[in-house]
Formats: sequence, C-alpha cells, structure tokens
Amino acid sequence: MKRFVISVHVDGGVQVFELTEGVYLVGSGAGADVRLQTEGVADYHVSVEIGSKRLRVEDLAGGVSVNGMLISNRVEVEMPASVELQGTTLVVEASQAGGAVAEDSLDAPTMVVAFSEEKEAGTTVPESTEGQLGGAGTGAVFGVREASTTVRYEFKKELAQGGMGIVYVGSDAELARELAVKVSKLGIGGDPRFSLEAKVLGQLAHPNIVPIHAMGIDEDGFPFYSMKLVKGRSLQNIIQGLRDNEEEVLNAFPLGRLMEVFRKVCDAMAFAHSKKVLHRDLKPDNVMVGEFGEVLV
Repeated sequence: MKRFVISVHVDGGVQVFELTEGVYLVGSGAGADVRLQTEGVADYHVSVEIGSKRLRVEDLAGGVSVNGMLISNRVEVEMPASVELQGTTLVVEASQAGGAVAEDSLDAPTMVVAFSEEKEAGTTVPESTEGQLGGAGTGAVFGVREASTTVRYEFKKELAQGGMGIVYVGSDAELARELAVKVSKLGIGGDPRFSLEAKVLGQLAHPNIVPIHAMGIDEDGFPFYSMKLVKGRSLQNIIQGLRDNEEEVLNAFPLGRLMEVFRKVCDAMAFAHSKKVLHRDLKPDNVMVGEFGEVLV
C-alpha cells in the first residue's frame, strides 16, 4: 500500500501528515483527522479521499479551491494536487521517502504525526514538533494509551432507511443491551458524510441528542456507528394519532406535554447551534419520544 503526504502550508510554516489511502476530514475540530488552527476554519471544513492515483475533495463548509478553482461540492483530480481554504494550502502527493509498504503491515488507514517529548527544566521543544496534532501539545503528551477491542452486534430487524444508511436494531451480547446501529449504504471510500455525521454526533453530548456508542467498519467493508435505542414513538406518529383522534394518544399527549416535547427539541437545537452544528433534516420523523418522557433528536 502506498503512502501519501499532506503538507499544510500556513503563515510561512509547513506541517506534514503522512497517510495511506482512505477518507480524511480536515478542519479545526478535535475529531478532525488533519487538524488546522487557522482562523475561520470550520470544525470539519473539507473531506479528502486519497486513492492510489487520484484525489477526491468535498467542500463541507464553503470557500474551498482545488488547484486554484473554487468548488461548490465534490471534485476528483489527479495527484499531486493543492487544496486551499481560509489562507491555508494543503498539498497532497505520493510520499517520496516511504515508497510502497507491505500490504500486511497496515490493517487500516493510519495517520502518523510526531509527538513532542516531555520537556526538562530550562529546555524548549524543537520548532519542528510545535503544533503537531493541531498545536494541542507543546510539552508532554499526557494520558495517551492504546486499547483495542472487537465490537460484535447481532442485527435483529430493520428500523428505518435514510439517504446515507440503514438503521437496524442491534444486540450487544458483551453488555447485554439493545441499541440502534446505522450502516452506510456505501462501502469503504464511499460517502465521507457518513463518518462526518458520526463524529459530529459524538461531540454533541446533550440529554436530548442521541448519544453515539461506537463507530467502525463491518466485515463486509461498510462503515457503521451504534447509538442509543430509544423505545417509544416518533413525534410524527404522535401527530398522526392526534389527527386521527386516537384516544390513547389524546390521553397521553395533552397540549402541556406536547409543549414540553417541543421545548426539549429546542434545547437540543440550541446546544447544537452553540457548537456550530446545523441539523439540515429536522422534522417530526426524526424526533423520538420515549416511554418514560425522553425526547431525543
């Protein structure tokens, strides 16, 4: 498998990320694969998919140019290529130093960056290591540990389908619980918005936003992420029941309770907006009301 490099050119400095083939998110957010600290860069500003010879670039936040041409959605170009956003230029090209590596030496796309060593009293960190990992650490790297496990889910039934994936009721035998598992409709190298969706949701910890448990790739090569399974009914189902004058729904959802559901949806959206995240498909079908008063978007 070939190695590639993304050279980040900003303010006269250069930062180099060594990568393999795969999809990478570029931005200022903590979950970005290539993290930038340039003013005006969104948490997830652009997606780059590196192939053996070609590069696919998708603009996620606006103002992205590829090889000097402003793009509005997704383009595919040959490498080497340059991607410009908010005063930062990313040059993507095949690695000249690493060459090819054995297929079995890499289990999955990886990113290699330099960590700075712990500073002794009176010493400084070499300039070449400043700002690695988006400038988060200029000294010791604390609390970094590696752990791995295999997550196994048994799919019981299909819950719903969307534009990007299919949601199943899954069973986690290890923790003896049911959860919802969303599986992408496209395999590896498919729609980069799927992994972006999971990463964004993973950073929105709020009582009225569905929590994410894990993300990964299944044995058939399709990305997935798991989340809390809400047992109840959708707000759309409730509205339909009220419209049809169903006695059970009329008794369970008087005006006061409906207003409480609405308030919790507003709370969730206000929190997401404070994190600069916009829900582009907010509708009753995407609001779940649980059996014990939970409201989750």
